[in-house]
Amino acid sequence: MLVGGQMRIRQEQMQVFKDHAQSAFVREVSLHLRTNFPDELAVLGVLAHGTEALVRQGIAKANGYRIEARHDVMKYIELMVILGPQFDADPMHNDIPEILRDPVLPSYEKLSVILAALS
Repeated sequence: MLVGGQMRIRQEQMQVFKDHAQSAFVREVSLHLRTNFPDELAVLGVLAHGTEALVRQGIAKANGYRIEARHDVMKYIELMVILGPQFDADPMHNDIPEILRDPVLPSYEKLSVILAALS
């Protein structure tokens, strides 16, 4: 739609773009996991078609902790695969929920602190 000589994108059109970008990201991360973490996925009982569901769950959980940058979301999902999908609530890692919920830490720092604590 042209408004004042400029193209205007409607909200519905923006949603189509966002949905397409998210689907592409889900496929990209799923391929990454199947390529780099096949044994861990097998332990979790995640079959090829279930990888995308795990990735979508990971995106939603990461976003809930204000982790939204693509690289950081991918790292969060990798942690889900390595430590288990509920690692953020696992009593063995009781410091992780506090780190994830920290409103001040940027997402990349949250993940860096968690990775350092696990090392």
